[in-house]
Amino acid sequence: MTFNNLARNGFFLALLGGGLLSCQKKDEPNKILDPLPLNSTQTCVPGQLGQAWFVMKRDCLKVLIPVINLTTIPNSSFPQVSGPDAMSQYTFQTSGDRYGTATYTIRFYNESGVVIDPILTNTSTSTLKSITVQVVGGSSKVTYTEALTLTFETAGLLSSHLRLTGTSSISDNPVTNTLNFTFSLPGPRVAFEGLIDGEVTATGTGPNSQTTALNLTFYADHTANGSIAWEDLSGGIHYQDNGVGYVVTNLFRLLLE
Repeated sequence: MTFNNLARNGFFLALLGGGLLSCQKKDEPNKILDPLPLNSTQTCVPGQLGQAWFVMKRDCLKVLIPVINLTTIPNSSFPQVSGPDAMSQYTFQTSGDRYGTATYTIRFYNESGVVIDPILTNTSTSTLKSITVQVVGGSSKVTYTEALTLTFETAGLLSSHLRLTGTSSISDNPVTNTLNFTFSLPGPRVAFEGLIDGEVTATGTGPNSQTTALNLTFYADHTANGSIAWEDLSGGIHYQDNGVGYVVTNLFRLLLE
């Protein structure tokens, strides 16, 4: 059984509680698989960077999805955003313990790539095709930039699938580890509280320029499973919808609080 299947079925959650015993085979009644030891001294900074990146997507969408929906309602107010500026751009901020404060700059486009403003002109919502999202921010622990695009499968049909594409770069502060994220096309679908399918890959460097890799698959319950390699270690990784997660290697379990 693969790591993803184990995590999806909840077995790894039981493993973290230390209570998972292997099924006893009839011909080996005394064989028991002990849980892997919990390693409280090892750190996984790329796993923590992934947490910050993952939670930011949730927090961004919890603001942006309601804004998009409000553009369909005449005479709506939009207290979530500031603007527009001279380039028809709007901004908003989110904050969280894992990523500090993020500033998002958004702009709306029709199918021809022409800038529109469905916030000021409600009728233009019928032509809305995509929203660009530029992100900058950080904290005492991390810094990051992102260039993202949300795209409706059908222009003006806000009930059609909304997919996220683009790239992100996130580093610890001061910089020792860096991860660069790219969504696999056509991009994961998104909902009010996060990504609900699709994949992202991230590569980067760690201490002494060692190669780092993180791959995630997203699920409808806003969780993610995947693999991670860092500092000559590798294993499976899981994030809950709130960003709390863990890594499981051949040798130990590592909690990402």
